[in-house]
Amino acid sequence: MVQDRRRWSVQELFPRVIQWLAPAECLLCRETHNDRGFLCADCQRTLPRNEHACQRCATPMPHSKLQIPGAMRRSRCPACHMRPTTCERILAPFLMQGMSRELLHLWKFQNHPQLSTLMACLFATTTEVQAQPQRTEQNLNQHRILMPIPTQWHRQLRRGFDHTWRLAHALRPVLGRETRVRPWLRNTQLRRAQHRSNRADRWVNHSDRFIAAAGTGGQHITLVDDVITTGATIEAAVAACEAAGATSVEVWALARTPATAHAG
Repeated sequence: MVQDRRRWSVQELFPRVIQWLAPAECLLCRETHNDRGFLCADCQRTLPRNEHACQRCATPMPHSKLQIPGAMRRSRCPACHMRPTTCERILAPFLMQGMSRELLHLWKFQNHPQLSTLMACLFATTTEVQAQPQRTEQNLNQHRILMPIPTQWHRQLRRGFDHTWRLAHALRPVLGRETRVRPWLRNTQLRRAQHRSNRADRWVNHSDRFIAAAGTGGQHITLVDDVITTGATIEAAVAACEAAGATSVEVWALARTPATAHAG
């Protein structure tokens, strides 16, 4: 029998001792666990996923509505079939409900910027290949540009940090060296918080809400946001990027709100 004579270095032994003396507590269920992250494996696995959704706008839909005769899968919702859009795609892997909502509110409204890395990892691991660069001969030498949806300054002060800016920067090391974060989108209007607005209010006077910097021209832009509700904010941001000459625009968000949650 060969004995394991491996010697633990201080760097390897210290975190193991800390984990044994003070095991991590899951932010959601409050149970201790053996993982090093903020969430236990069970809670992370049961976060509500946006599995049955339009592949263009990520709107959650009943599974039956994504089917057509012959069991062929439809890739777009009826609205996207009827209304053309130049946004290439929207990725929103989670549903804004249950534990996903609790986790997002904990990060965004209770001043936990340290959770930004967790959010980025959850997005990257859940979307997997979908979030990888679509490399072509035309964009082979271009960097991926992550452009956060800007948070108004008074909300940054109230929350203690700019959550979309932190999220974009947390995504950068996950995605690789070809990624760049640029603050090229400017909010031109003071508006009430979106999560406190009804559907009609969200769509009022949103067309000129953002201005994109000249550097946006000729770039493949990925807009980064936390939650998509009606899509009014995203449509305004996409329009601003297109007006500035962006070659293509796609959107990454952590979660999508089910239609029943913002009806009205």
